[in-house]
Amino acid sequence: MKAIFKRDFNSYFNSPIGYSFVAIILATMGVWFIIINCLQKSASLNGMFNNSVLVFLFVVPLLSVKMLTEDRKTKTDQILITSPASSTEIVLGKYFAALAVYGTALITTLIYVVVIALFGKPAYGEILSAYIGFILLGAAFISIGLYISSLTDNQFLGVLYSFITLLLMFLLPAASQFVTNRVLLAILNWFSISARFSDFISGIVGVDAIIYYLCVCAFFIVLTIFSVEKRRWR
Repeated sequence: MKAIFKRDFNSYFNSPIGYSFVAIILATMGVWFIIINCLQKSASLNGMFNNSVLVFLFVVPLLSVKMLTEDRKTKTDQILITSPASSTEIVLGKYFAALAVYGTALITTLIYVVVIALFGKPAYGEILSAYIGFILLGAAFISIGLYISSLTDNQFLGVLYSFITLLLMFLLPAASQFVTNRVLLAILNWFSISARFSDFISGIVGVDAIIYYLCVCAFFIVLTIFSVEKRRWR
């Protein structure tokens, strides 16, 4: 797993994808930081976090599609499938590599926290909570994209399907407003990713929300392992 992690993590930065991902995240949060914090002289970073989250729906699939879809395209998946590494090691190595790139992007945004600390009084509790939320949200997004990546050989379709799936899951609270059936409403609210994320932005770190995100990650990682294992036995 360690070798797969190193190989995939390095491959992100041996291509434009890794640098582009980090640049997009840093630029997006930077724009909102200037608009809300600099121009409006606000010491709260909630606005920056809230307005930046939608961009993650667009850029996280870029990380996901590189994991398994590109391997199929370049035929390097055959090397992995026939290697001594188990399907679990292959999937986890790729998953943690993408998560490490995601974490690298988040680390670069700490510059905005430093700026606020130099010229204002940031609410460190809320900031920490928001970053925990972003980490969990990204982990869930990547696990979903990883599974979708295991189902298609087409990179464009991989990105498109990942984006559509993430968007639908993110917009569930809006859809639930038109649902009157209590059972269906409870199901929609449980699957809602954005509802739980908004709590983290507000400084609320709920154990149930953490468990939810971890369950989403585990569920889609297991599905991906089954998908890779199925391909292995073909």
